[in-house]
Amino acid sequence: TFTQATFNYTNASDGSIDLTGNQTITYTGLEPITADITAATVTLNYSPAAEIITVSSGGAGKTTVASTAGETTTFTNPTTALNINAGNAGNDTVHVEGLGAGFAADLTIDGQTGGDSVIFQNAPTDLGGGTLVVRAEIITVNAAVSTSGTGTITLNAGDDLNVNAQVTTVTGALVLTAVDDITAIGTGDLLTTSGTVTLTAGGMINYAG
Repeated sequence: TFTQATFNYTNASDGSIDLTGNQTITYTGLEPITADITAATVTLNYSPAAEIITVSSGGAGKTTVASTAGETTTFTNPTTALNINAGNAGNDTVHVEGLGAGFAADLTIDGQTGGDSVIFQNAPTDLGGGTLVVRAEIITVNAAVSTSGTGTITLNAGDDLNVNAQVTTVTGALVLTAVDDITAIGTGDLLTTSGTVTLTAGGMINYAG
């Protein structure tokens, strides 16, 4: 068990892996990575290249993250947090298509610089009580996103934020911010049992409630 596992991607087949308290592993021409270690925090750092990053279930207890400019990596669900940094400069797209069954940790997706998009699609994303933070120019929710307990959801768009599926918390806050417009026109798209819902936009807010 490690405190942190950090995967750094140089390109589609080269990069390095840093396990807290151990020497850095540098690889060249590697095939897809499967990490069976347990880490409290898993961090994925992508290169400045423009790329498409896809997050999905890797099976029970595992999550897979693939990229057009980084090695496909399957790892044991972290116990504390998963951080995905899309890289500076490139215009990246992150597709979130669920997480490994039993995922129960915080998830942060940071588009960093460039014109980046994060799209939740094709399968529900359940944080299992973890907190979700997304930062990107455009954020689109086309598949359900949920957390339980005190978990919060924060979506921060540098341009537009579009919610077309349910985003749900129990007691945690729902915080949506956009420099331009927020659109959530489906009835019940933003649901919380006893938390608060905060919408802040520089442009229009289209919200059905």
